[in-house]
Amino acid sequence: MWIFDFSNLQLNSKNIEKHKFSLTILIHKIKDVDLLLKTLDSIQSKSSYEKIKLILFNHTDSSLDQLLEGYKLSFNNLKVLNKYNQSDLFNIEAEKIETDYILSIENGMIFNNNFFNKSLLYLSTHNLSLLFFPVQFNNHNKRYIFNQLFHSFKQSFFCSIVNKNMYALKSLEKVGYFINNDTFQSILKDDIEKDIDQKFIMDRELSVYQDNEKIDLSRDYIFDILLLINALFFIKTVQYISSPNLLLLITIFVKIIPELYFQYSYYNQLKIRFPKIEFLVYSIFQPLYLFIIWLSNIKVKNN
Repeated sequence: MWIFDFSNLQLNSKNIEKHKFSLTILIHKIKDVDLLLKTLDSIQSKSSYEKIKLILFNHTDSSLDQLLEGYKLSFNNLKVLNKYNQSDLFNIEAEKIETDYILSIENGMIFNNNFFNKSLLYLSTHNLSLLFFPVQFNNHNKRYIFNQLFHSFKQSFFCSIVNKNMYALKSLEKVGYFINNDTFQSILKDDIEKDIDQKFIMDRELSVYQDNEKIDLSRDYIFDILLLINALFFIKTVQYISSPNLLLLITIFVKIIPELYFQYSYYNQLKIRFPKIEFLVYSIFQPLYLFIIWLSNIKVKNN
């Protein structure tokens, strides 16, 4: 179907050897120090770059300087932005960034062995300005299976609209992307005049594991579309139960089958076992699940 767009790009391994790219990594939403150390250790062990610049967005109430003393030998420049003056300092620091590429991630993300080399291969081989990559949410813990399935749908949908050039990155606070410095500075100054060469690559070696029990369940346009579809699905299901007919059954399958394809494709591209039984249960209870999320967002907003 037209909307499903999981790009498969060919790579040229010679490109990366021509130039040693410099890199700045932005680590957002640091609220758990243990998760931060896991992320830093993952960068340190997986990256072949001896000197990387780090900018950390500290949302804890304590200073990280003493804790991070041992990492200063591994990274070229390590800057901590504390929450009380974060926005102002980030604009100042961002304008100073001179590295070839910037990677924006969230605290708790852990990388595959070939993540950095392969990401830069995609960027250099295809002259991409912006590269999005998949984030796996706590896939080994079945307690969060509904959240995982919901997350996989959002990632698949987002992948498709990026690859159809129906999405434009407007906030540098978003996570899950590589970007070249020219494009980064243009977005920072709100000076984008043309379409960006961008791709979302569903590649297992680019997938990042999010070692965090809490997934972002805030509302966005993808959630609102899914909530509307599921509201209609719930109405049609109730109508079918009270008065079965072929048209209503077809309507129900029109909703389930594309969603199954969307989410199965995500799991298949990343070579993760697809949870068939769990998906069936999720499909039945998805309207209630989304309604609970919608209510929780209202409560948070009111508080």
